[in-house]
Amino acid sequence: MKEVMKKLVIILGCLLCSSNSLVKASDMPEYPWIYEVFDNYSLGKVEEDGASLSVTEDGALMVSVGSYVTNGGGGYKIKTALEKGEKYKLSFLIRLEEGANIPRRLSVNNSYKEDGEIAKLYGAIREGETLQTLEFGDATYWSNENYVLIEQEFIYEYEGNDASLSFRVGERTDRGGKNLQGGASLVYYLDEVKLIPLADTQYASNPRYTFVEEESNMMQFSYDFSGTNNNSLAVLMMEENSKWETSKILGVGENVLKFQIPAELNGKKCKIVIYPADGTTAGAVCEEVIENLRLNVIEELSLNGEVITANVKLCYPQLKHVMVILCQYSEDNEMLDIWHQVAECNNSEEKEITLTADVDNNMKSASLLVWEGSDFKTSDMISLVDEMVVSR
Repeated sequence: MKEVMKKLVIILGCLLCSSNSLVKASDMPEYPWIYEVFDNYSLGKVEEDGASLSVTEDGALMVSVGSYVTNGGGGYKIKTALEKGEKYKLSFLIRLEEGANIPRRLSVNNSYKEDGEIAKLYGAIREGETLQTLEFGDATYWSNENYVLIEQEFIYEYEGNDASLSFRVGERTDRGGKNLQGGASLVYYLDEVKLIPLADTQYASNPRYTFVEEESNMMQFSYDFSGTNNNSLAVLMMEENSKWETSKILGVGENVLKFQIPAELNGKKCKIVIYPADGTTAGAVCEEVIENLRLNVIEELSLNGEVITANVKLCYPQLKHVMVILCQYSEDNEMLDIWHQVAECNNSEEKEITLTADVDNNMKSASLLVWEGSDFKTSDMISLVDEMVVSR
């Protein structure tokens, strides 16, 4: 999760509201928007545009630009489908390389002077030979410490459906370029790049969710879709420091979605956001807020020195008896010891069980099991979550 220092909002056209979220574009069909999250060391559909690109370990796009910058580059580009006269919202996070000077143009003997002209960042949307530029304010987004969120709404001016969006540094037009002061290359980082159409049509409505009782830590989400070609995107988000951040992409083109709840969302305020599309025609954003998302089971198993500790937190809305079982095994997989405790769960009240045991001299591994049932004789030995194992 990235910390946002400042929010820059520039409005072109009518002011509309849109929820923030992220999605990876590489494995998804074409949409009337762009969604890029740079994780898993993948560039997705991003192409180099006068800069070297790579993905960092924490999931950001590192953009390395040479010391001579023209509007022919300075960033990356990605193709998208835009319609003339439609309203869109572009947003992204940006941060300058740690310790780097604010990039400035008009180099004098390759020296850096703080009164030089700041090399600003621009958005360039191309459609064939036409070019529409987006100016991103007064360049206060050049921060070394924190990511800055830029948001801009605009109306697309041209015909066609083969546009590409790119970021440029230094010049708005394609006429020449300028050296950066100090003769140094420019390195900056981008993340959470999204281009969302702003529309009023109600394709998605009546969002709803249920917890899947027969499976732990599972949720089913659904909504009604009034179009004919569902190409909508559903995203699970969490509230962190009063900001909404994306946790999980739930799916595309389906109005019934079943998914595993991420463990880090337990106890968090969350929401599921739907970005509706009927084919490539966008609709109004629809969402459902979950004030306190709870997992049914959270399990931990640790081996510290000569002590094994198992900790399980349980939370079920309906009556359920749960057995927490800790076992030790020898190198020949022979059970050496077993401990267990039973909890009665109901009404979404959290129950916590902790089991500790001294390590047997012959122990090779230990396992933690969470079964449904109140005793070994009557239990169907149905595991509520996967077995956890530690080895010595």
